Amino acid sequence: MSSPPSSQSAPHRHHTAAGIDVELVPFAQLGNAQFDAWLDLERHALDGNPFCSLHHVRAAALHLRSATPPQVLLIWSGSQLLGLSVLEATLSTKYLPLPHLRLWSTEHTFLDGLLLRRNQAYTASDALWDFLMRGRHPWHGMEFSQAPVDSPTFAALFATADEWNVPVWKGPKYERASLIPRTAGPNRLVTSTSIGRARSLRKGHRQLEKFGEVRFEIIDSGQDLGTATNELLRLEALGWKSDCGTALSASEHGDSYFRVTTRKKKGH
Repeated sequence: MSSPPSSQSAPHRHHTAAGIDVELVPFAQLGNAQFDAWLDLERHALDGNPFCSLHHVRAAALHLRSATPPQVLLIWSGSQLLGLSVLEATLSTKYLPLPHLRLWSTEHTFLDGLLLRRNQAYTASDALWDFLMRGRHPWHGMEFSQAPVDSPTFAALFATADEWNVPVWKGPKYERASLIPRTAGPNRLVTSTSIGRARSLRKGHRQLEKFGEVRFEIIDSGQDLGTATNELLRLEALGWKSDCGTALSASEHGDSYFRVTTRKKKGH
């Protein structure tokens, strides 16, 4: 259930007693100064999160369907951005039947959360709760439905919530596959899964070897990136995701979104 239109257009601003400025601004109203600060925060964040990156949010807002346009929570110390989260307002959900903020998402958003500047994560988290508890706005909390709750970022968020006496309810936990490029490879795949899954992966690897050499590589630049993008879209469309209609190439907007996000970014 979406929030009233009035909460989608006007920025909400709050100045904490510690001198930190917090504002919630529609993504469409951000300019180059905020984008530069966002990119700098990504480089110095406590945890990386591709779904909180400017590159993803811009492409998703342009190409993917969403019930509401994104709003961006910005936590400032002077001109330095300490924290950021991409949100939407809602009147009610099954987890919190009151007006609140939740993470903005699309059909291709698989992890939510926020970015906190390294070494100032607790300052930023404290300011976020100050905004929610003392700021002038209509919301009664914040909902993270796909959060990496075991990450250092959420450790800071939960610790400061406790200091503010903010009740935190944690729902069911589940595991999601992830790929970290610097440690990725076939050995990592079989050591980071269950015994049964690792056995299945080794079996699949042996079957593939019957048809030729099996290699694991990450392509992140050059002409090969376009070829790899086309091949990934083709392969995904051959499987169950195509039957369910959730493959990226099943819709023009999904195809466009993926091509934009895999393209090397230059400037804004």
